[in-house]
Amino acid sequence: MTGLGRDRRQLHVLLVDDDPEDRALVAEVVTRLATPVTVHALNDGPGAIAWLSEQAERAQLPDVIMLDIRMPGVSGLEVLRALREDERLRSVPVVMLTTSSNEEDVDASYRLAASGYFVKDPDYAAFARQMQVFAEYWTSVKASGDGPLGARAGR
Repeated sequence: MTGLGRDRRQLHVLLVDDDPEDRALVAEVVTRLATPVTVHALNDGPGAIAWLSEQAERAQLPDVIMLDIRMPGVSGLEVLRALREDERLRSVPVVMLTTSSNEEDVDASYRLAASGYFVKDPDYAAFARQMQVFAEYWTSVKASGDGPLGARAGR
């Protein structure tokens, strides 16, 4: 997967997922989307927090973060909590990307101000449709100029 580029028309996504197969699946699906998306992938929470801190210093934050909940060591919920506690990172939208439809996970995510909760469909074609809807939605938010995501669209 590529790093964050400077193309303003593209949606810039940080994917944080410990499963290499899931990261590869997202990379494959993204190449087939009608909406241009650039994905930077990391495999753990501490790495994501460090990388985001570096990007904040450069004023090059992603447009949206896709964050797995179930990761060893530091969970996605712990990462989300850390992001919401950091003034530089709290406005970046975070969508939980997970296989868990557990109501407690959903509730905990929204209590920590997740911007969305996305249960990965196990069917490839259905997952590709989910990703297309995700990309279209967040691209439209970026283009609208509303809120922090829109404000960063002028990078």
